[in-house]
Amino acid sequence: MPAPEGESPLFTLRAHSFTCFAGTPATRVRRCARLSLRTRKASPPGKDEQPKMITFETQLAQAGRWPLHAAGIDTLQVNVGKRCNQTCRHCHVDAGPRRSEMMTRETAELVIEVLRRYDIPKVDITGGAPELNPNFEYLVAEARALGRHVIDRCNLTVFYVEGKGYLPEFLRDHQVEIIASLPCYLESNVDAQRGKGVYAKSIEALRWLNRLGYGQPGSGLELNLVYNPLGPS
Repeated sequence: MPAPEGESPLFTLRAHSFTCFAGTPATRVRRCARLSLRTRKASPPGKDEQPKMITFETQLAQAGRWPLHAAGIDTLQVNVGKRCNQTCRHCHVDAGPRRSEMMTRETAELVIEVLRRYDIPKVDITGGAPELNPNFEYLVAEARALGRHVIDRCNLTVFYVEGKGYLPEFLRDHQVEIIASLPCYLESNVDAQRGKGVYAKSIEALRWLNRLGYGQPGSGLELNLVYNPLGPS
């Protein structure tokens, strides 16, 4: 903004290339004094430029970690679809019984081909409820035949879906690690997220797995629980 004719600028905000004129001379002085004070606090005397941000690459270089190099692939995670027997409030993929997106057999075979070609030690199968994909058993059996450690991300109640009662024994026989989602240790919390009766079925499923050896010392059958709190109401 140009100065009024016959006047010179009272102050300039250098950071914004802006010149201010306002009010009577006394008012201008007071306003400028306040603004100048703020400007001095933001920028040290004699330094007009802001400190330069240290880049990610520079920080890594200073720590002796640049350039980055891939050390390898530890886990191949495979999402086989969005169909699920539950409809959970916290589900980040919005899975449910009405979802139809499912991995095809052709794609499942490509997954196994990747495992044949590359030495990836773990296969993490998720969904939806991955067990509802008709190719789930194929993926598990083929991956285990290749010596891979297989993880099934299980909601537990899928064992009670019609025609799926064989799953606990199938998972045991193939030494599959189970990562089971149980939103909370409180029945009211779980049922609020997943529907009435889900907590009771989940506990019964865990007991079923325990009877098969899951979670028992020396069994080699890993059972882990994932906790998903409901959050503030």
